[in-house]
Amino acid sequence: MSSCPKEKLELFDIELGIFIILGIVIGHNIKNEKIGEKQRERYKKEWRATVISIYISVISFMLFLSISAISIIFKFKESIINYIAGFFGIASAFLAVFQYLPQIVKTYRDKAPGAVSILTLLIQVPGALVMGICLIIQPGTDWTSSSSYFVSFLLNGTVLVLCIYYTFKIKRMNKQNKSETSSKEKAEEEQFLEKGCHRVEKNK
Repeated sequence: MSSCPKEKLELFDIELGIFIILGIVIGHNIKNEKIGEKQRERYKKEWRATVISIYISVISFMLFLSISAISIIFKFKESIINYIAGFFGIASAFLAVFQYLPQIVKTYRDKAPGAVSILTLLIQVPGALVMGICLIIQPGTDWTSSSSYFVSFLLNGTVLVLCIYYTFKIKRMNKQNKSETSSKEKAEEEQFLEKGCHRVEKNK
């Protein structure tokens, strides 16, 4: 079965990501004076949700840390420790969903990547897959050890696909709008020249 230290590291990594990525990014957006009042209110709601997620992450991490400490101090049986480790693995997978699902919803709703870095995702997505495979092929480990990494790979991969799609879509729309604006300006210029020619002919 999987070992407790691995599961605790997974939990720490996921929870740290929750309040660093969500907290700093949304907190920066709230302080941005260039955004509108309506958008600012939405960011405030997201910030409140982030604060709640931070509390949940800290409480869950302290709870899991306490359980691990108690199991070591009182020297629980190996079978019980294995069950605890398995529970940690499943919990880390749920926390991975809790970490990435809001970003998927936000990206889909905004139809834009926002502050998400595509380059960072291009590193994280294959990294999560490789880490999950490395853990699952190790002797003495079960699926709970790598579950959070595979969940992170799927959800983070979804964020990456959405970000790439909307980035290209926005560029295509901007290019199309620029082309339409250029055509409109050209048509107006031709009309202006035609009017000028008519005036010259009348004066003659």
